Amino acid sequence: MNQKLKVSVIVPVYNVEDIVSHTLNSLNNQTLQDVEYIIIDDGSTDNSLSIIRKFAEDNKHMKVITQANKGPAAARNRGLQEAQGDYICFVDSDDILPTDALRKLYNTAVKYDSDLVTGASKRFNSEKEWYIKSHLQHNIMKSGKKTIETNPELFYSIGPCAKLYKRTLLKGIFFPEELRFGEDQPLVLYAYLHAKNIYTINETVYLYRLREGNVASLTQEIYQKPIEILNDLLKMLKIAETYFSNYRGPSFVQSSYLERVVQNEIWSIINAALLSKSHRTQAHVFTTLNSWLTNLKTDLIDATPAISRSLILKLTEKAILIKPAARIKYVQLMNTALQRLDKKTLKQEKIIETNCYKAVNISLKTKSLASIYIYSLLKQVKKRLNRKKFQNFILRRIVFKFANAFPNGRYLSLGTNNSSILKGNLLAIYKELNNHPHLKVNIFLKKNRSFAESIKQYYILGRSKWIFLDDYYYQLYGLKINKKTEVIQTWHAAGAFKKFGFSALEYREANTFKFETNAHSIYTKILASSSNIVNEYAEAFNAPKNKILPFGLPRTDVFFDEDYKYSVKKRFYKKYSHLSDKKILLYAPTFRGDLKQRQAFTFKMDLDYLEKELGHEYVLILKLHPSVKEVSVQDKSFINSKFVFNMSEVEDINDLMIVSDLMITDYSSVIFEYAILQKPIIFYAYDLDDYLSERGFYFDYRTHVPGPIAENTKEIIEIIQNHNFDLEKLANFCHYYIEGNRGRSTKKVLSEIGVIND
Repeated sequence: MNQKLKVSVIVPVYNVEDIVSHTLNSLNNQTLQDVEYIIIDDGSTDNSLSIIRKFAEDNKHMKVITQANKGPAAARNRGLQEAQGDYICFVDSDDILPTDALRKLYNTAVKYDSDLVTGASKRFNSEKEWYIKSHLQHNIMKSGKKTIETNPELFYSIGPCAKLYKRTLLKGIFFPEELRFGEDQPLVLYAYLHAKNIYTINETVYLYRLREGNVASLTQEIYQKPIEILNDLLKMLKIAETYFSNYRGPSFVQSSYLERVVQNEIWSIINAALLSKSHRTQAHVFTTLNSWLTNLKTDLIDATPAISRSLILKLTEKAILIKPAARIKYVQLMNTALQRLDKKTLKQEKIIETNCYKAVNISLKTKSLASIYIYSLLKQVKKRLNRKKFQNFILRRIVFKFANAFPNGRYLSLGTNNSSILKGNLLAIYKELNNHPHLKVNIFLKKNRSFAESIKQYYILGRSKWIFLDDYYYQLYGLKINKKTEVIQTWHAAGAFKKFGFSALEYREANTFKFETNAHSIYTKILASSSNIVNEYAEAFNAPKNKILPFGLPRTDVFFDEDYKYSVKKRFYKKYSHLSDKKILLYAPTFRGDLKQRQAFTFKMDLDYLEKELGHEYVLILKLHPSVKEVSVQDKSFINSKFVFNMSEVEDINDLMIVSDLMITDYSSVIFEYAILQKPIIFYAYDLDDYLSERGFYFDYRTHVPGPIAENTKEIIEIIQNHNFDLEKLANFCHYYIEGNRGRSTKKVLSEIGVIND
C-alpha cells in the first residue's frame, strides 16, 4: 500500500467464528478511506482464521496475521508493530463500528490536532442497544477539549476501544502480555497521562457486544475466576504505579484512577468471592487484599473513598455470606482496614456514624463476629422484604384493581407529577369543568404521600371514568384498566419538535423500550395539536393512529382569547410598572442532560454586552424549565439587575409569552404556543451538535425552525437590531403544527370522550 494511511485498525481474533463476519462487515463499510485493517488471529481453533482470510481476499486493505495463542495483549502488540497509519484504533472481534465512526474520529483528530479522541459507546445484544451506565453517570460523553487533570472522569472509559490514538503517542508503549485480565488498562492509562490534547465527540462510535449463550467475554469471567483475575489486577496496578511515578501532574489524578478500579473491578472481585460459596476463594481474596492494603501508600488510601466504602460498608453488608473457614482472613483484612483508614476520611464519608462501622468495631473488640453477622443478616432481610414493593403490590394489585372493577361516571381525575400547582392542559380542563357541577373532579398534584394517602389516591383513580394526565405518570405504569375507563394523555408539549418516548430510544438520554411500554400502554386517547403530527405521536407513544385526537391542546385556548390576553398584560404591568416603558425579551431555554444534570443551568450569554447594546430599549426576562433548580452566570450576577429579571418561580410562562415582544429559546417546545402569538423567535443553539446526539428532532433543525439561529451573543444582538425575522415562515409553521380546534380545544376534547355535551 503506497498511499499515506490515515488510520490503522487493529483487531485481535480468537474463536469467534459465529460473529466475526459482523465485525469485518462493519469495518469494510467504513466511510473513511486510506485505512488499513490489521487482523491478528491469535491461534483460533475454530473456523475464525478461514473466515477472515476469505474476507481479506476480497478486501485488499485488510491484512491477516497469524500467531500461536498468546492472548489479546500479544495480538494487539503485533498489530502495533505492523501499523503504518497516522492514528491507531483498536476493535475487538466481537464488536461493531458504526459506519461513520472512523471518519468522525479522524476528522476530529485532524481538526483539533488531538493526541487522543474519544467517542460515545453502547452495549448491544440480540434484542437492543443501550448506553453504558457508568458513562452516563460520570458524563464522560460530553463533547469538547479535555485533559486527564481537568476531566478525571475519563478513567471510567479505560478500555482501549471507542478511541483514536495518534501513533506517536503510543510509540514504544505496548500491552503487558503477562496479564490475562486488565491488560488493556495500562496502555490507555499511559495515553491519558501523556496526551496533551484529548477531544471527546458526543456521537456513538463503538458498539460492545454482550456475549450470550455459553460463550462469556473476559469481563464476564470475573465471577468464574476471581482469584486469577485479582492477581492480574494487582499486577496491573503495579504497572500503573510506575506510570504515575513518572507523572508530574496533580496527585488527585492517581487517586481518581484508583477510585475507579476499587469501585468497579476490586469490588466486583470481592462480591464474586462472596457469591462463590468457596472458603478457599474467599480466604485467598481476603489475604491478597490485606497484603495489598498493607503496602498501599497512606496518602493514596486517604484520597480514595471507594476503599472505605468497599471494605467497610459493602463487604460488611454481605458478611453473612463469608464461610466459617475464611473468617480469620476476613478479620485480618478488617483489622488492617481500620488501622490504615484515616478517621478523618471515615468521618468525611459519614462512615463512622453508621451502624455498620459500629458493628465492625464491636466485633473486632470482642473478638466475636456476632455484631457483624447480625448487621449483615438484617441488611439482607431488609433487601428481600422490600417495604416499597410490598406497598406497591397493595396499591396496584389490590386497591386499584378492585376499585377499577366499578368505574363511576361521575368521577374524573386530573393527575400530574410535574408540579405542586395545577397548570397547563390540566388547569384548562379544570376551569371548563367548573361549569359542570355534576362531575366529581379529583386533583392529584406532585406530592410526597403517606401510604394511607396513596391508598385513597389509587382508589379514586380506580373509580374514575376519566383520567387526564400531562406527562409520564408512574402511578399508572403497567396497569390494566377497565374497558369503561378512559385515560387521556394531554402531553405537556405541543407540536412535534424534540423526539420523545419510543421515537427517542436510540438517543443518549433515552429510556428503555420496556420502560416506555410500561409508561404509555395504559392510554386510551392521546391529544395532539394538529392532524399533521398524528404519525409522529403514534410513533412516540407506540399507539395506533386512531388513538391520537388532533383537536389541539386545551392550554392553547387562552392564546386565542383576546380578553384574556388583555387582562394578563394589565395585571403584569400593574405588578411590574417599572417595565412598562421597555420591550421584553423572553429567554426560555430547555434543560440539558440526564435527570441529575438538568437541575442546573449555565447561562451562556454575555449579559454585559447584551445590556450595553439593547438595554436602552429592552429588558431580559428569564424563564427556566421547571426541571432546573439553579442557574449560574459566569460574567455577572443578575439577581438585582435592572436589565435581567429571573421570573422562573413567580410567573406563568403563558403570561410571560403574552407580555413579551420577542422570545429567545433553543430546543424548547414553547415555540409552538409562541407561534400562535405571531411574535419573532430567535433560536440560541450554541450547543446544537451536542444536543442532537442527546435527543434528536422530528425535522431538520437548521432549516425548519421558524426563526433565525444564533450561536453567540453578538449574533443575537445583530438579529434584533436588524429585525432579521421571517414572519411568513412563522405563520406557516403555526398553521401546520397548531391546526387543532383553535380556541375551542378544551370543549372539543371533553365532548369527544363523553365528559360534556358541547
